[in-house]
Amino acid sequence: MKRVRRFFNLKDLGRGKEKDTAAGTAVSTGSDDEDTRFTLNVETFSFKELSAATDNFNDYLLIGSGGSAKVYEGRLPGIGKVAVKRLSFGGVSRHTAAHLQRGFLREVFVLNSINHPNIVRLIGCCSEESERLLVYEYIYWGSMRKCLSELDWQKRMNTALGAAKGLERLHLQVNPSIIHRDIKSDNILLCMDFEPKVSDFGSAKIAPAGGAGSGQVGTFGYMAPEVAFCKSISIRSDIYSFGVVLLELITGRKAIDSKRQDEEQHLASWARSKLQGQNNIEELLDPRLPGCAPKFDDLNKALAVAWMCTMTDDVDRPEIGEIVQDLRCLADSFSDNKGSLSSAA
Repeated sequence: MKRVRRFFNLKDLGRGKEKDTAAGTAVSTGSDDEDTRFTLNVETFSFKELSAATDNFNDYLLIGSGGSAKVYEGRLPGIGKVAVKRLSFGGVSRHTAAHLQRGFLREVFVLNSINHPNIVRLIGCCSEESERLLVYEYIYWGSMRKCLSELDWQKRMNTALGAAKGLERLHLQVNPSIIHRDIKSDNILLCMDFEPKVSDFGSAKIAPAGGAGSGQVGTFGYMAPEVAFCKSISIRSDIYSFGVVLLELITGRKAIDSKRQDEEQHLASWARSKLQGQNNIEELLDPRLPGCAPKFDDLNKALAVAWMCTMTDDVDRPEIGEIVQDLRCLADSFSDNKGSLSSAA
């Protein structure tokens, strides 16, 4: 089979007139630095089917949008409600189009073979002429960022734990490891029961054999220092981004908030400055947190995890397995023994 090398040349990934899956189809990630072939296991859909599923991509079914894609609620026969992401190639440069194509291939590559309760499930895809679409399971509540203010402490710690478990799958339970490269609150989705799922693998990358690569990929505010300065990138870069998400869950603040005073705009920097003095710990708890407040000790432990995750030097950050263990203890502790800051201080 011809290797996938050029934009709009994803051979055999589209579907013809007959209903079938593309199991056994070998494709590559299409990236010069990721010459990895894989067998396509998810279903493929025609553009006509996905257009019908979304009422011709009607705006009333739009559930999310960004600079390079729109996501629609859809309904497919025999499957039910789904989320359909349609990449936008109109009016973009050839360089941007090639970048979007690589992102499409990366997402298919990662989600094609990973089945985990804390990673969004890819149902199928479409590659037809100039169209590239991805079909996912429908996630009821949407992003963590959108509903953060409604989450109590236990739901927030469960969200952190579930997201960490998803990263654990990527970092430690597949070979070679996968770096997500864009962990943020917008990319953590919450199901009906508030179980979190890591999503958006368009920037994902196979961890280099030497342990680190380079390049500035991700979102400002979540980006690890070594990534921001284009020095290196590794699975520990994801750990930094996760630490920022954990700080969002604890504080209720945005990773970057230009409406705040200069010294408070960058969440990680502000929180770390506060954590240098133990007397400031209570100031870091979201003042609008619904429900019971955590014990002082539990808040302290959660902040200690965030502190370690956001260390400037990547070698000082913990592995995801340690984080999962610490967060599991925190989630269990609050469930078994609810308390308040005032009573435990």
